[in-house]
Amino acid sequence: MPIPNPARSGGPQTAAGHKAVSNNAVKHGLTALGAVTVAEAALVDSLRGALLAQYDPQNPLERLQIERIARNAAKLQRLHEIEEAAFLLAQENACPPVAEIIAAMGPADATVQADAVRILQSRSRPATFGLDDALLAQICDEIRAHGPRVATYADVQALLPATHAYVEQHCQQNGTSNPGLQLQALMAGLQPLPPQPVPTKPVPKKPLNLNDATDAELMALLRADERERGVISVPVRPQDDAAAQAKGLQQDLHALLRLQKHRREVDDLVQRYPGRRALLQQAALPPAEVADRMMRYQVALDRQLSKCMGELFQMLAMRQPREP
Repeated sequence: MPIPNPARSGGPQTAAGHKAVSNNAVKHGLTALGAVTVAEAALVDSLRGALLAQYDPQNPLERLQIERIARNAAKLQRLHEIEEAAFLLAQENACPPVAEIIAAMGPADATVQADAVRILQSRSRPATFGLDDALLAQICDEIRAHGPRVATYADVQALLPATHAYVEQHCQQNGTSNPGLQLQALMAGLQPLPPQPVPTKPVPKKPLNLNDATDAELMALLRADERERGVISVPVRPQDDAAAQAKGLQQDLHALLRLQKHRREVDDLVQRYPGRRALLQQAALPPAEVADRMMRYQVALDRQLSKCMGELFQMLAMRQPREP
């Protein structure tokens, strides 16, 4: 006896099998005759019970209209839930990466944008060299008031007490005795962080004969080694050149002012970011094809529901005896 081929069995043969495959072709069920979800079926039952209790149908046509009203109202409610979910999903997917949002928020320096992105991603901003906003504001206020009169570090000690105290603290921590050089070193490390460099393929270094190397080649080799070890190399200013000392001090003080300006611009971007992100989410819409399809279903269900309700009210009105 040949073995039956399951591929040509003709489908399910039992009532349970027919029920199991009855929804195979259903995509969303908004145009299906019956309820396609448990929640929709429960809502149909609830609406049907309430309508039956209120209108007490007297014939099969009235009961049919109540059934149609309950089913259409349940599907319309489900469509509204689908529409809400589609909008929420669109809002979740509306926002590009943080860096793209920051870049589109206005003409800001690349280093400002890079620091703002780092803060938003790490949700924290470490104080640079122990300079919190309050101390930096105090230092910058006295630099604006008396900074132009500074020509030597003795002027810093006399005219800028907060700046002097800050430098002295670092002198004690680092064991240095030259506060002017310590201030210069701090300012060299206070530069805003540049954007992350794009990794490139390392270039093999040529072997260098130290005996035959020029001073420029030896200095370049030293600086490259310092960069790899994260060392800040600070050139010593000539002690016998008063003009160079004054110019260097002014550069260091202006570096603090630039740092405060940089921080304020970063903070401005960070504070504006949640509002910009919220705007992008509020403006998000589902894909046009999805929105159009939901609108068509809503119009069709609204019309069908209104038609069923109108027909039911006509039937109920026909119950009243006509006046002679």
